[in-house]
Amino acid sequence: ILYQKQVHDGLEKAIERKNHSKYPIIILTCMDHNINPSLVFQLHPDDIIILRNAGYSITEDVIRSILTAVSSQKIKEIIIMGHTHCQTTQLDPMKLIRSLPSKLLRKIGSKGVNMTQEIIKYFHIFVDELRNIRNQMRKLQTLEILPSEIKIKGFIHDDESGWIFDIEAEEIKTIESIEEFKHKLPDLKEDKIQNIGITSSDLIT
Repeated sequence: ILYQKQVHDGLEKAIERKNHSKYPIIILTCMDHNINPSLVFQLHPDDIIILRNAGYSITEDVIRSILTAVSSQKIKEIIIMGHTHCQTTQLDPMKLIRSLPSKLLRKIGSKGVNMTQEIIKYFHIFVDELRNIRNQMRKLQTLEILPSEIKIKGFIHDDESGWIFDIEAEEIKTIESIEEFKHKLPDLKEDKIQNIGITSSDLIT
């Protein structure tokens, strides 16, 4: 209400409607409120299209949204940005089975005989964030629904530092698990600092 009042009084500019985002990029990331793609990539909120769901998963609705954007805008790149400490890895299928309404359980379980497996599929539960980024990239690529010129990229966001890493970079693509990534993180940060030409002391405020 305060924002609306400020717009009415001329103290704040109303949202300027644009037909296209500034950059032809879609970012699929997690619904976790700690993840802020605009801040990470130093963008304004309306610069890119941001899609979110639990576990940054390629679902039917995400595919629908991507295809809608591709048809209406000249999308050139899709980024799947996962993150460390994703809560989707902590979901317990048995707890979900005990807590979900029976009507929903019947719907989830109607496609198979193993309720636990159906719950895992329904909630897109996974155990390793780094592998999940690669799996979602692969899933999108194998669907073969996008124009060949659209690039699909993956990034991993370190929740503790806010740093992001291109998982296809030479120093990352040989890392097989999130635990290995966390173990190598100090060296990865130092390499990144050196590559952009600053020292660790420059980061101290």
